[in-house]
Amino acid sequence: MKRSNSNGDRSDEKQKQTKAERIDEILQLSQVNMAHELRKLVDSANAPIFGIDTFGRVNEWNFKTAEITGYTREEAFDKPLVQTFIAPRFRESVQDVLEKALKGIETANYELEFDTKTNETRFLLVNASTRRDIDNHIVGVVGVAQDVTESTKHDRAVASAARELR
Repeated sequence: MKRSNSNGDRSDEKQKQTKAERIDEILQLSQVNMAHELRKLVDSANAPIFGIDTFGRVNEWNFKTAEITGYTREEAFDKPLVQTFIAPRFRESVQDVLEKALKGIETANYELEFDTKTNETRFLLVNASTRRDIDNHIVGVVGVAQDVTESTKHDRAVASAARELR
C-alpha cells in the first residue's frame, strides 16, 4: 500500500491553486485588453455609435456622435436619449424601436432625426442592436448609424423642385 505524503499533497495542491490563479489573472488581463481595444474601436469609428441602458438613458456616445450632434459624451451621458436628442415627430417611433430592441427584436436601416446642440437636424440611418451581458441578459441597446443628412437634404430639394415643375 502506497502512503501519501501529506506535505507533497499540500505542495501539489498549492501549485495547482497557484496555476489556476495565474490562469484566471491572465484571462482577466486579456478581457481588460479586449475591452480597451473595443473601446478604442467604438470611440474612433467613423460612424455615429450611441447606446442606452434598459431605462433609455445614454450610456454610449462615441466621438463621431459628439461631432455631429455638438454634445460631448459628458453632456449626453445618463440623459434620456429619446426625450433629449430625438426630433419630436420621431420620438414615438424611435421609442418603439428601442423598446423592441430591449426585447431582443432588432431593427436595421431605420431613419431618424437627431436634434443637435445648435438646433440643426441630422438625419441618421440606424441599426438598433440589443446589447447583452456575459450571461446573455439584455442590458441595453446600441445604435450604429450612418449620417445621411446631406443626401436626405439633396433628395428633398430635388423632390421639391420636381413638385414645382409640375
